[in-house]
Order: sequence, then C-alpha cells, then structure tokens
Amino acid sequence: DDTQLDALHSCLRHDITFLWGPPGTGKTHTLGRLMASAALSGRRVIAAAISNIAVDQMALHLLRALESAGEEGVALLNEGRIIRFGHPRDPAVTAEPRLFPNKTEVQRLRKALHEAQQKLRELSEGEAELRAKLQHEILQLKSQLRNLTKVLIDNARIVLTTAVQTCIEPAIGERSFDVAVLDEASMMPIPYVMCVGALGRDQVIITGDFRQLGPIALSRTAAAYRWLHKDAFELAGIRGDFPQHRALAMLKVQRRMDQAICSLINEPFYGGGLRTATIPQSSSLLSPLPGEPAV
Repeated sequence: DDTQLDALHSCLRHDITFLWGPPGTGKTHTLGRLMASAALSGRRVIAAAISNIAVDQMALHLLRALESAGEEGVALLNEGRIIRFGHPRDPAVTAEPRLFPNKTEVQRLRKALHEAQQKLRELSEGEAELRAKLQHEILQLKSQLRNLTKVLIDNARIVLTTAVQTCIEPAIGERSFDVAVLDEASMMPIPYVMCVGALGRDQVIITGDFRQLGPIALSRTAAAYRWLHKDAFELAGIRGDFPQHRALAMLKVQRRMDQAICSLINEPFYGGGLRTATIPQSSSLLSPLPGEPAV
C-alpha cells in the first residue's frame, strides 16, 4: 500500500530509518521486500531480531519476496546466498533446505564434535593419552566448523539470525554488511541494537512498535534503567501518541482486525492514525455478543 511503499523508499534513501509498524500493518512483509530489493541489487544484509520466532517470520517473508522476484531471486536461494543462522523454531523454516546451505556437512561436524566431547567426559583423568587425542580431535572439529561457517557467511547475500548471535559468533561480528535490519527492535535492549546496527556500513533500519511491550530487564541499577529498560525508539526521542522525527516512517493500513476492534486501540495508542482495509465479515452468532465482531 502507499504507506508501505513510502516506508520502503525512506529505508532505501536514508542512512537510518525507524519503521513504526502497528499490528496488522505488514511490517514483516515490508521488510521482506526491502531485504530482497537490497540483495538483488548486490548489497549484503544482516537481519536480526530478539527471538528465533521473529527471525523465522522474517525468513518466511523474505522467501516469498525472492520467489516473487523471478529467476534472479530464486537463484539467490538456490545458490546458498540466503542463510538462516542459529536455531530456527518454525517448522516451515526448518523444512526449507535453501536457507541452510551445506546443512549435511554442518550436521556431520556437529555430531562428530558432540560425540568426541561426550567420550572425553567419560574418560578418567588417568587415561591421559586418550584424553590428549580426543582434545586434539575436538580442536580440529571446532576449527573445521568455524572455517565452514566463515565461508557460508562470507558467501551470503543475506544472513538472518538473532541479535545474540551477532554478538557471540565471530563469523558474523567480524564482517561488515551494507544494510542492517532489526525487527521487533522495540523489545530489544539498546546494547543489542547497537551491536547489530554497527554491522550496517551504509544503512540501518530499526523496526517495531514502541506502543507495545518494551524490553524486559530485571536489574534496577541506574545503568540498567539507562540501557536495558529503554528501547531504541525512546533513545531517539520517538515516543507518545504523535511522535515526530525526521527518520520515522509509519505503516498505517491494517489488515488484521475488524474496524470495530481496531477502534479499541487506534485512538489510545496510535493517535487515530490507523486505517482499516479488512473486508467486513459476517458477524458471529455466538454469545455473549451476537452480531458483533468481538466475542
């Protein structure tokens, strides 16, 4: 729709964009098109979210966007240029082999490493020679796994993973990308946003809905309130019902809720800015609100 297209243009034109996506406005769909557009133009993208489920959703929307782009998009998938790195949770993602290039070899190395580590744990301290051989084997397997991961990441046009992995995986953290995309950033503590954003050499797109649940932190120290309890939107001064910021783009057409349901949240949380594009459905006859869209 027009607001998604405007947001897409903003992301492509500016070095940083805060993409505000209220419920049902197609935020992840828009991100899929954005990442596909960047990859098809030869740019490298790192895309991260705070949870594996959110990363999986990005991966599924990206798949659809690349497939709809025709032969060039499908080629990126078939050539192993799109990687879902980490621990997927959605069965639709785990069943998609094009997101896991060299999966068989990676699994073989991980299995061999697990077996060697298990054998080492079972050996007594007195079996020094066997322990030394196993420790050497473990070091070799780890090295092979690191080298394979490095090759996969270097070859990738798009890497999708969690924010945590960008901090702990050297093959990702030591690389630079043209574009960094953060989904559900309104739930992401600021240090994670900084770690992912620092990987984007040219552009950073920070997406989320700061009127929903924010970052969760247990610590009550001053440093925690400054860096863990806030989200990136608040840090940039984007807050309240009518936020104004030069880098802010808002998606405004929602397709998830009946108009009557949308009206419950539209004014209190979004300043009345949402438009509804759902087709009116035949109302339910169920109690306690027959004839109403909410039951």
